[in-house]
Formats: sequence, C-alpha cells, structure tokens
Amino acid sequence: EGSPRHTIGGGGGGDIGYQAGSHRFVLSVRRSYRLPSLGELYLPAHADGGFTIAGNSGVDAEHAWEATVGMSSRFGPVTNELRVGTLRVGNPIAYLPVPVGAEIWRVATNGASESLGVLEDHMRVSDTVAGFNVILDGGIVWTAGDRDGFMRAAPEYRTSINARIGRDFFESTSSLYVTADYQYTAKRTGFQGDALSPYRVLNAYFELRLIDAYLYLGLMNALDESYQTAGGYLMTPRTFMYGIAWNLFD
Repeated sequence: EGSPRHTIGGGGGGDIGYQAGSHRFVLSVRRSYRLPSLGELYLPAHADGGFTIAGNSGVDAEHAWEATVGMSSRFGPVTNELRVGTLRVGNPIAYLPVPVGAEIWRVATNGASESLGVLEDHMRVSDTVAGFNVILDGGIVWTAGDRDGFMRAAPEYRTSINARIGRDFFESTSSLYVTADYQYTAKRTGFQGDALSPYRVLNAYFELRLIDAYLYLGLMNALDESYQTAGGYLMTPRTFMYGIAWNLFD
C-alpha cells in the first residue's frame, strides 16, 4: 500500500548504465501492463464498511510508462543512491463511486490517466568502530502528482531509518547484535476515500548466536502507535516477541 511503483503484469523496457569512478549513472525506461483481477471483474456486490463494493466485468487492463534516472556514489564507508522518476498509468482500475438506483456503490472502474513524480534518496553507512560492526541505513521517498483515484493511496513522503550494531565473538562462532528500525509515513487517502493519518513505527530487536543456535527478542511497535496502513484495518499494537532457532544441518 502506498507504493508509487506500478504492478507489472507484462511488458518490457531496458536500462542504460555509465560508470565514472565511484559514481554510477543509470537511465531506466519501462513499459508495463496489468490485467484486471478476478475480484475486480466478478466480485459480487456486498457491504463493506458502510459502502457496497462490486466488481465490473467491463474493466480493461491497465498500462503504464515509467522512466527513472538514478545515480549511485560511494565515498569510503558511505554509499548514497539518488533516483528521480515519473510514472504515468493509463486506464487505472480503482473502486470509484457509481450511482446505482438511489445508492452510491463503489465499483471497479477504469479511471482517467494519472501521473506521479518520485524523488528517492537512500544512504547507507557501514563501518567498524571500536571492534563493533555499525550499519546505518536510511532514506526518504517524496511523491507529487495526481491523487484522484489510483494514486491517492501514495503518501506525500515516507522516511525510514535502520541502525544495526554488534560484533562477532570467539573467532566468529558467536555474535551479538541490536537493531532498531523506525519509519514515518505521511497522510494519504484510503480505499474508501477516507483520510488516513500520518503514523510512526519503531521496532527493536536483540539477536544472540551461539554456534548454530539463535536467540532473538523483539519489541514491535515500541511506541504503541495506533495506525492503519489501509483504511479500516488497525495494525499490530505494542507486541513483545521471542524465540529460539537451531540449525541441525548446514
């Protein structure tokens, strides 16, 4: 949910790359299409969250053009990837309001062509500090363009940060790592046209390996955020998880 990338059911395209020292440039062009699903074609009319939802056997396939220019640069332990792209979808399928008698149903319908621009930057730092392996990973995706139907679930921006710190012990037969993962997603529009609030999620993990045995502890949604990635579906509250795994054969 919320991804600006089009689901590929078929099509083609190609990449052109150029390397200059520690920099790499890539131009990518894609042509794709997607056939309607069985649900979009034949879903029986039924109530869903106060609306009546129905398929439509007359919907046509979606098609899209996607073009991206990217640059990857490496400076010692730091790698940065920057991408700028545009996506244009024709005949996008969405469950749009349609008058049926005295009611308004949401029926699978081909909408007008929509376009979305995407700017993405991703940075990774991997180094060893005082004997500990340190990996910092983060990025931001920003989008702009049409949000009337097909694209309305794409948030204006999304940021993520991941930190992993640990080391090996006893000639790499054992290891200990701690990981924290944070994501913030801006507001967007849900399936039924409802506004979905921004949300932030923090997960934390503790991993211990002793030869072939693995012990892991995790705290999911540590901030106990009440959020929805799709309208009407609350996600996991603060949850503690743990487990042990053992490799019997390599």
